[in-house]
Amino acid sequence: MFYLRCLSFWLRSRFLLTPVCIAVLYSVLSMEAAAQLLTNGGFESGLGSWSTSLASGGAAIFSNTNSPKHGGTNALLITVSNAGTASNAVQLVSSSFPASSTNTYVLRFWASTDVLRSKLGVNLLGATPMFPQIPFQISTNDKSYQEYIYPFKASGTVAIAFNFQTAANYWLDDVQILDLNKDSGWDIPLTYIWRWGQWDYAQTNSSAWTGGDQQKSVALPDGSVAWFFNDSFVSPAKFYSNVRGNVAFPRNAFVHQVGTNLYTMNKNGASFFVPANPTNLFWMGDSVVEGDKVLVLLTEISPDIHRVGTAIGQLSLPALTLDSITPIASPGADDYGAMVRGDDNFYYSYWGKKVARVPVGRLTVSSAWTYWNGSLWVTDHTQASTGGNTNNVGVSSIARMAPYNYVAISMPALSTTVQAQFAPTPTGPWTTAINLFSGQGEWGELFYMPNLCAGTGDNGIFTINYSDNNSPEGLAKWASDRSWYAPHFYTADLWNLSPYSWTNKANLAFKKSVTVSSSSSGHAAPNAADGKTNSYWASLNSDPQWLYVDTAATNLIDQVKLLWDAAFAQSYQIQVSLNASSWTTVYST
Repeated sequence: MFYLRCLSFWLRSRFLLTPVCIAVLYSVLSMEAAAQLLTNGGFESGLGSWSTSLASGGAAIFSNTNSPKHGGTNALLITVSNAGTASNAVQLVSSSFPASSTNTYVLRFWASTDVLRSKLGVNLLGATPMFPQIPFQISTNDKSYQEYIYPFKASGTVAIAFNFQTAANYWLDDVQILDLNKDSGWDIPLTYIWRWGQWDYAQTNSSAWTGGDQQKSVALPDGSVAWFFNDSFVSPAKFYSNVRGNVAFPRNAFVHQVGTNLYTMNKNGASFFVPANPTNLFWMGDSVVEGDKVLVLLTEISPDIHRVGTAIGQLSLPALTLDSITPIASPGADDYGAMVRGDDNFYYSYWGKKVARVPVGRLTVSSAWTYWNGSLWVTDHTQASTGGNTNNVGVSSIARMAPYNYVAISMPALSTTVQAQFAPTPTGPWTTAINLFSGQGEWGELFYMPNLCAGTGDNGIFTINYSDNNSPEGLAKWASDRSWYAPHFYTADLWNLSPYSWTNKANLAFKKSVTVSSSSSGHAAPNAADGKTNSYWASLNSDPQWLYVDTAATNLIDQVKLLWDAAFAQSYQIQVSLNASSWTTVYST
């Protein structure tokens, strides 16, 4: 361990440490790099630790194959000639792993079949609590693989049992158990919430949100999060199934997240936001909180899927009731969706590479909107330009991480890779795009609309969601597979990737443990290293006072930066230690 201490008279400050050098290398994540809890999940060693059983008339052959495969060099082919009379007549069982009630897990596997919607049942053997068999329906995908997931919490010595219930060929590959420690870049808790979070809601409501795209979110003053979606599925809330069943199809949806609970705000499967012309629909842009209101940027869409207008939806807090929908003539039919509040008290909104701005408090005033034309701001939205300092990739989602430190998220067309760019202002100049991660594509599947998730990023690590769509099965896929057309959640340490985080170097003190001699009310020790300039640690008004930061590792340091409040120490010392007891003074006023 390495410790750094500041001794002084009355202290009120924020703390930064920077290393001698840092190389920001953030390439595309493989998503498969983390060690897995299951052994031989890719069947590279044949069946290996997997066991098979046939009963109740079941007949099948289990064999290795190298075509088709998802990853590695092999996959498992299960040729079922008779599915038998019992749900587990043809069964494949994994090695076991120790599960803890304090952990969260995601079963993830890749499968295909030659009979459309072949039935597959999954059991969590040895799990406490006991789970019923979880039904899946497997897609053909032209013999290409589809990803399937199932999040769960359990304790005990658990094994995964696959039960093949249709006379068909099944291909199975890359079976994984992800958890909080081996997450392959996933946000495991959020993935779990979006499968199980409506448990309480479902006790008194027969249907709930079960899928959608364009996951926009905004943090509310009470700590909850409002999530807004484009086209969505509302269907019976089935927690022990991957099959959606019959679905309603609202063209937009609103889900309220309170802690780990989710509440569908749509009524009777209808759209939450409805235009004055009911043959049209609204799709979602970003939203902001102003006082006791949530303002949502809406794009109006015609039945033939053309943009025809822009409006602002207004909800009241804390009830989250819809007060009004106000059309605005400017920006008209232009698709400005991503939005962020800048340091200059303007909102900045992006349409791809184009940018508009409007003063805070005037979103619903058409004349207040102006557009960057490459050299200046103009009121005519048709003059908006991609030139000047606007983002050269396009913006799907944007956030202000700290003063003069912005991140924009994008996904190039027909790509599976999510990228990030950074800038000191919402209008640039933007850094070269950095690849954050790539989704694993299936046959013809489209990945699109990446968004930063509200309520994440306090430790510099943000969760990013993206949508998936398209299938050779067409609309039938909606009902058969809840793993599809649902948000995917991955994480990225955007704070330490940004060259605008503090002094272009990583802050080794950021979110680290801080120990202090005393604290005054409302200014606790963690404020000294929370990365925010609107909070600080303050000691009691007596001498002497000190704080130290545990950097959690031995580091070389070339700079210590103290951001003082108006009351600051006229004299102080900087000390270092390897054990928090023997200190060496390296600087003294």
